[in-house]
Amino acid sequence: MAPYSLVIRVVGKRWRVRILDHKEFKKRHPGTLAVAKPHNKTIVLSIKHASFETVCHEITHAYLDELCLGNAIGLKKAQTEEVICELMSKFGPRIVAQSLHVVAAHRRLKQRLA
Repeated sequence: MAPYSLVIRVVGKRWRVRILDHKEFKKRHPGTLAVAKPHNKTIVLSIKHASFETVCHEITHAYLDELCLGNAIGLKKAQTEEVICELMSKFGPRIVAQSLHVVAAHRRLKQRLA
């Protein structure tokens, strides 16, 4: 299977979502179901696994990176809660919509390959 990709916008920036053959994915990313790669603005998924929760998790990583919150080390509990609440209030609906879009594309691709 050739890699399949689609583009999503994360805070105005282009992020590519790649769906790889399961064997290729496991060879490149052992021990995980999906991966967000901020250095090249890519989310990589396996054709075998792309649940809503997994996709939403990876897209949230992309938002945290674009908002420069990926390295929020040293925040107190209350500060961490504020960051998460702000993220959800401003971007939660969009993250969910994008996740549903990616999961639907994944499902269509999987059916086409079956």
